Amino acid sequence: MTGGARRTTVLVPLHRAAPWRERVLDTVLQLLPVARVVLSDATEHDDTLDQLADRLTQHPDRAALELVGARPLDPGWVAHANDLQRSVVTEFCMWLPQDDVVGPDWVRAGERALDARSDAVLAVGALRLEGEGSTELLAPIDAYAAPAAVDRVRAALRRQFFTGPPGLGHAFRGVQRASARIPLPTVTVDGIDPALGWKADVLWALRLLSHGAFVPIDAVYRKTVHAASASHRWPGENLTPGFRARLVEQLDGLSDAERLALVTELWDEEAARLRRRVQVLESRDGSEPDGTTAG
Repeated sequence: MTGGARRTTVLVPLHRAAPWRERVLDTVLQLLPVARVVLSDATEHDDTLDQLADRLTQHPDRAALELVGARPLDPGWVAHANDLQRSVVTEFCMWLPQDDVVGPDWVRAGERALDARSDAVLAVGALRLEGEGSTELLAPIDAYAAPAAVDRVRAALRRQFFTGPPGLGHAFRGVQRASARIPLPTVTVDGIDPALGWKADVLWALRLLSHGAFVPIDAVYRKTVHAASASHRWPGENLTPGFRARLVEQLDGLSDAERLALVTELWDEEAARLRRRVQVLESRDGSEPDGTTAG
């Protein structure tokens, strides 16, 4: 596609990226023939952006590369990602964290999948977790492609509350339809510093899912797991009242009646599960459900 129009913009927010410089360079070299790439360092704490610019200056697809340097933004990865998303002028876009790897097949498959489903807002494939001594492959969730918003959201919330990973987090890496893009939330959850961006990707994905389908693609994204990543510093997963409230706030693609019916259904199921768990524990210690002692 050298010299042709690109339909997708890949947004790469850099921050103290020197340890990942070669990885970023290799990934950009793979993506430039098929996508517009934006390399951005809003703080420029190191010279990574300049180093990459020097090494890419003679690339035949250099016109498809944009470099964006230091500028005043709120602290944290969420503000940086939102700032980049606002600049998109192509039909599709995606975020690519500096320590991850994706190939041109991800972009091409995402474009094809979104072309095939006019109601789809995001295309996402499998996520391979690499690092810290293990490799795990998380498949996309087919239920997120359901035509009805309430069915998609029900599946996502059930996984969040009951069945566990893979959840909504890796949708952040998907190819988005730019006309349907929404910003990552910057609200404080349970008193956690908003600069950490705790669960911002989950909350964002749930809101987007309430507006359109997430279609699966046959491509793999490689996510590096390491102690310096933003998500590694997040507090553990929980469903506190604050986080629950934020989850419900994201469902603005549903009607009030749909939202109320759905959360009531989920809360009732959760309460039933907790009652059953209590009954099991009581039976193990010899107590009857009413609190009396057996025998």
